[in-house]
Amino acid sequence: MKKIILFLLCTTSIYVSATEIKTKATPKEVIVYTNGAQITSDVSVTIPKGANILKIVDVSQFISQNTIQISGLKDVSILSIAYEVVSYPKKILSDKIKTLQSEISAKLREIAVLQSSINGLDEEESLLSLNKNLGSSQQAVGMDKLLLHSKHYRERIPIIKMEKYDTNKKIAALDTDVKLMQQELQKIMGNSNETKGEIIIKLDNPNEAVALDLILKYTVSGAGWVPSYEIKAKNSKDALQFAYKAQVYQNTGEDWNNVKLILSTGNPTVNNDKPQLDPQYLNFINTYNYNAGAALTKQNFIFNPMVKVVSGVVTDKGGPIPGVNVMVKGTNIGTQTDFDGRYTLKVENGKELVYSFVGMENAVLPIYSNTMNVTMKDSGVTLQEVVVVGYGSTKRSDIDSDDNEVKSEEITTGSGDEKEIIMNTVTFKIKKNYSIPSLDTPSIIEIDNFSMPAEFEYFSAPILSENVFLTAKVKDWNKYDLLPGDASIYTEGSYAGTTFINPYQTEEELIISMGIDSNLIIERKQINNLKDKSFLGSTRIIDRNYEITLRNNKSTDATVRIYDRIPISQNKEIKVEKENTDSAEYDEKTGILYWPITITPKQVIKKQLGYQVKYPKNKKINL
Repeated sequence: MKKIILFLLCTTSIYVSATEIKTKATPKEVIVYTNGAQITSDVSVTIPKGANILKIVDVSQFISQNTIQISGLKDVSILSIAYEVVSYPKKILSDKIKTLQSEISAKLREIAVLQSSINGLDEEESLLSLNKNLGSSQQAVGMDKLLLHSKHYRERIPIIKMEKYDTNKKIAALDTDVKLMQQELQKIMGNSNETKGEIIIKLDNPNEAVALDLILKYTVSGAGWVPSYEIKAKNSKDALQFAYKAQVYQNTGEDWNNVKLILSTGNPTVNNDKPQLDPQYLNFINTYNYNAGAALTKQNFIFNPMVKVVSGVVTDKGGPIPGVNVMVKGTNIGTQTDFDGRYTLKVENGKELVYSFVGMENAVLPIYSNTMNVTMKDSGVTLQEVVVVGYGSTKRSDIDSDDNEVKSEEITTGSGDEKEIIMNTVTFKIKKNYSIPSLDTPSIIEIDNFSMPAEFEYFSAPILSENVFLTAKVKDWNKYDLLPGDASIYTEGSYAGTTFINPYQTEEELIISMGIDSNLIIERKQINNLKDKSFLGSTRIIDRNYEITLRNNKSTDATVRIYDRIPISQNKEIKVEKENTDSAEYDEKTGILYWPITITPKQVIKKQLGYQVKYPKNKKINL
């Protein structure tokens, strides 16, 4: 027992006598992920012989402790690594506190000087009042002396009173200033501390003092990057000019000054465990109590902290859905879609949106864009948006099936930076160093630019929107390694608005909406028909006839695809008969039809569409 106590005392004495060394780390390289960042810093320190406690101070308060790595120790051994968050007086605020205290003292001194002046005036006034009676019972005063004193009294007393009045006004103004400054001082002193991190490393150096150049690595939250794009089209024939940009943000509490910057499409916060698919067993249920469960969050969309307002359209296979609840998850902030399925919602401080509607599967999506259009499906069917897709383009990775050696591909981007592709992650190594302070404002960095061949075509679906949109159809777009992001569109040198680039779509061609062309006018109107509603026995008959008019006010020819639809029956009691499609291309399965039209300048083209619906007259349908 004595030996154990002696050992503990010796061990304790080692730590008590350990030399404490405080130093700071200098960030040199930062790998910024879509959510989070890895910081590599230099730490220069001299470690004396024996036990030492090295404290690396003023690091981020958002470090993930299990990611801390240290190299360059030579013969020095690490006994333990700890991380803690501490509060320091804010240097900027400390300086401001000192300045305010100094200004308050100066004003109080000025008040004291003015108050002394008033005291002197009071004494002078009192003295003049006491000397009003110049004579006494023993001594007579001459008339000349009496008149002179009276004149002095009459002239001096008003001056004294005015000086006292003006001085009191100055004191009152200074008192107001002092009170305001004291309030500001109290407010600052109530928030005079800032939170910082400290990495505490216990070291043992068996040799003499040694100078070490340590390399410190750790991962932090509160940082990331969001892609954005700038797409320019000179005309409808040349290739698109595509600028790929990164909005880098960081609120880690640690400034990155003149660091080597690497942007990665990886996300270390995503759960990469593959899902387990279990058998599904059917049984009878109570339809009123049955809950199909909420849809999973789509993980390949990235939360964008710069988005403050979201708008979009919620649809299903039948079109826009009015009355869908759109809520900021975890709050009571929300709205409902209007008759056209549109919504707009302020989402400050929110991270996810929840879409819910009776009979539909809930959707939970990260706030990834200013425009979020969602397609919902019936309960029991997974939402179209909820599909987990890996980052990047795996077909471009080169994996040797024999020895599982992972190979990488290096490419120089149009901006001169280096792009490296390893399996399903793309990294952009920025050629010049950057300084990114810990602020709310993001830093915009262009990481690539290229020409993207495209086929231009005009698109219109007047049943949904009586506008004609210019679209660019891009093939082989996977090679550009795009991420979902907002894009600013410029056509013929003019800003045309924004659109959203979604590279996670399953189509082979990427369709980019380039905005509305106001020189192409389209209108869809219902043609009056006396047989619009009629009855045949127990059957109701509805005729629908529409006329679509397209006018070209441009000075050149235009090729336009006009889309429309004929309803599809999902019940054998509802009969739909196609009556007139005016030579349109028609898909019997979907009911979607379109007219490919080439229209010359100033030309007007009309197309007609008609169909008939029959159903039992005692029932209603969603027509």
